Amino acid sequence: MTYSFIVFQILKFAILFGIAVITGVLVRDHGLKVNYTRKINHFAISFLPELLYKAIHYEMNNMTVVAGAIISLGYFIFFIPPLRRRVKAFETAFYAIDRPEDRPHTLFWFVSQFAAGIIVIIPFYLYFSHFYTYQLLYVSLLINGLGDGLAEPVGIRFGRHFYNVRPLFGTKKYVRTLEGSACVFLSAIILLICLRDLFSPIQLIASLIILPIAAALAEAFSPHTWDAPFILLVCNLVLMGVKAI
Repeated sequence: MTYSFIVFQILKFAILFGIAVITGVLVRDHGLKVNYTRKINHFAISFLPELLYKAIHYEMNNMTVVAGAIISLGYFIFFIPPLRRRVKAFETAFYAIDRPEDRPHTLFWFVSQFAAGIIVIIPFYLYFSHFYTYQLLYVSLLINGLGDGLAEPVGIRFGRHFYNVRPLFGTKKYVRTLEGSACVFLSAIILLICLRDLFSPIQLIASLIILPIAAALAEAFSPHTWDAPFILLVCNLVLMGVKAI
């Protein structure tokens, strides 16, 4: 645990919490939809670590990756009821992710999805690192960050074709849109083209044929609020197969 690693984690927490507070104020005092602020925080959680890593570089190895993932779970301690009821800033930050339709399971679903995503991604990191191809993780992480991040706001604004999904536990039905799922499909195509240097020509063609459809289906059939672990799992399984070509 180097000094750079510790500074990185502290700054990451501070920035993420600051974004959550600002967006929480927008929900509480200005009527902005939680569906939008939740995705703003989704983008921050997805992309801030990579951007911050460019400014504060530390040695990336198996230990720091696993430790960083575990430490990241500590961010959600701010939102547990005993703390947020006593600290106004914590309560304000929680407004940014607390969709009315998710109550009273908001925190459980949010944290469990994040934890499941970590559980999914670490074995793939270890696998790809063994073959010196850990950069492939960027494909699935970016599809999840960009595609799934856009799916809900696009679906709310432009969605016209609806379908129902259920939560991980329970029978209540929640709505998704084909327009939102299309964001995952298109994002996968765009990202594969942008990251084409990670593939041989035949691997890129295979990825373009299989991965966008697989990612969109993973998002479409995943339980409510649990898109990320399913997208990460399916995308990385496809990438493992493609790299074996």
